[in-house]
Amino acid sequence: MKKEERSGLVSNTPTQMEVEAFFLEDPQFWHDLSRLQLQVVRTYKQGGKILVAGTGASEICSHQLVQGLLHTGYANDAPLFAHAVSLQEGHQASLLHAFLQQCRPNDLFIAISISGFSPILLECLQICKTLGGIPAALTGKSGGKMTTVSDICLRVPTVDTPRILDTYGLIGEMLCMELERSVDPQVH
Repeated sequence: MKKEERSGLVSNTPTQMEVEAFFLEDPQFWHDLSRLQLQVVRTYKQGGKILVAGTGASEICSHQLVQGLLHTGYANDAPLFAHAVSLQEGHQASLLHAFLQQCRPNDLFIAISISGFSPILLECLQICKTLGGIPAALTGKSGGKMTTVSDICLRVPTVDTPRILDTYGLIGEMLCMELERSVDPQVH
């Protein structure tokens, strides 16, 4: 990535062309993104909930994703129910109980974890699957254990944590754009 001087500050922000080239190298990323977009739309159209959770920095990403989904859903006739589940390590028993109260068959649960090894998120993915929900994950390059317990595991093809977190934001925008297109064909 190029470093550019802007107002005396050094920026590592990639250009759009650099981002596109980065992702074009991994066709599996695009395949899994498409699957997740379709599942978000399907869940919305079937009146299901979208539950999103992350721990640490990924928890912030989960709240941002839900905020975007809610804005997209409420702009249309049928509101979308999306909720960010706060899963702080150390309060696992009460958090799992709260998760069990929310997850229903055909709901979509998206776990966000850079490593793919968060014990609480792995347990929530298992619970979601057991309850008939659709478990999905956003992870870094390896996917960790989430590759085996989620129906859709969208792996960002890098091990660079800041780039993974930035990409989660882009993924959220792409999910929202696809949802918006599905309910309003006038959107391009």
